[in-house]
Amino acid sequence: MIRRRKPRFYPGEFSDILRLLLSGGFLKGPCVGQFEKEVAGYIGCKHAAATCSGRNGLDLILDAYGIGPGDEVLVPAYTLKDLILLLRSKGIVPRLVDIESDSFNIDPAKLEERRTPKTKAVLATHLFGSACRIQEVVRFARAHGLVVIEDCAHGLGAETGGKKVGAFGDAGFLSFELIKPVNTFGGGMVVTDDPRVHAFVKAKTAGYPFGGRGLALKMAVDLFEHALISSPLFPPLMRLFANPLAAKALSRIYLSLQSQTRLEYSRYANVQAQLGLAQMKVLDQRNDIRISAAHEISERLHQGILPQAVAPGDRHIYYFYVAKIPSGLDLEQVRDQLRRKGVDAGIRFEITDDCTLLVGSEADCPTTKEVSRRAIQLPIYDGLDSVGIGLIARALNAACAECLPVISSPS
Repeated sequence: MIRRRKPRFYPGEFSDILRLLLSGGFLKGPCVGQFEKEVAGYIGCKHAAATCSGRNGLDLILDAYGIGPGDEVLVPAYTLKDLILLLRSKGIVPRLVDIESDSFNIDPAKLEERRTPKTKAVLATHLFGSACRIQEVVRFARAHGLVVIEDCAHGLGAETGGKKVGAFGDAGFLSFELIKPVNTFGGGMVVTDDPRVHAFVKAKTAGYPFGGRGLALKMAVDLFEHALISSPLFPPLMRLFANPLAAKALSRIYLSLQSQTRLEYSRYANVQAQLGLAQMKVLDQRNDIRISAAHEISERLHQGILPQAVAPGDRHIYYFYVAKIPSGLDLEQVRDQLRRKGVDAGIRFEITDDCTLLVGSEADCPTTKEVSRRAIQLPIYDGLDSVGIGLIARALNAACAECLPVISSPS
């Protein structure tokens, strides 16, 4: 069974964790400040401030700009529903904006029709590690006096227009969860050129307590998950949950467990920053390997299967590899066929959320509905070789063959 994803670890990582635990540098130490400077320099912005999660970063950015009850924020309709829930919890009204059919990112041409006098900001997500048309979003926002917040949770290392994502808006936030481009067992970061936002975030997070016990629990749960997926038990588990209802139940249990171990309102720890610093040294190299694998998958897929489009000159780092299957196919059946052939794949909320189901703006976001009905997430991770890539492509081509012309794939 080819697993869907795999977290990034580096040689000696667990020795570093143990060393810091025994030396008293597990929670406090100089690494956090060093990591913040490293990330700011890498992205090309003036300031970076560590947070306990990406969501916490967004929360603090909203507070820093005084965006609160009664205000509206323009949000892509195809994104993590937790962001919508966060906005609502603060009394902010999310205004869903439809996406582009090929890039799956927010459609700048749709921003004006969703803007009202109450609109204060645009949340621009770089979905699955591919940059949205952020320059156009920024131009629109500047013309109307709106704040631009970049959601870079998937995109550390992604580029457009010769710049890293996170360097375009007023502020952006990153995530360092288990399968993110940099994995520090949770945590996040706010990046900005605005010294007021930076000072606000640093002051707020300085008041958070250290969550050593919670961090240790999260590390244990994440490592258990990794060990389970890497073990011989994984293939029979996937076959056991080939039934759509069972698969849905398993996904919800997994998401619930992740939610329970999320570190809320705790200080970013020295050990996490140490892991981040080590991974930043090889981030571009690892992303290059992932990009190469993704390009090979795309070359082997039948032309009727449409991978997420990337603008010329952009750097898509492939946090997820997502493609649209041909219209008219049953997404559940395609996924089940892939699993029977040994390929774990994700669909619907396992990839990201159709937020129209939460907000009730279905008629306003037809492209989001269309993408959600057809999108499938294929395995992509460091170490995926040509043999695995060939199996993935052949399996998806075969699963879609019933409504495609004769396949003459090089796979």
